[in-house]
Amino acid sequence: MPALKLLSDPKVLGVVAETIVNLGKSKFSKDKEAVGPHTSKVLEERQREIGKSIRGA
Repeated sequence: MPALKLLSDPKVLGVVAETIVNLGKSKFSKDKEAVGPHTSKVLEERQREIGKSIRGA
């Protein structure tokens, strides 16, 4: 599976780990805003950017 190959790449793992950490930070941020349509759009954009950087690598 291509996804498993990507996950075995240290660069990709770093990006994934960083994204998870950032999501954790934003989840527990001071304003504790509910995840709304804006937040999910931002996440989708971030995932697209990660996808582009993976394909470009």
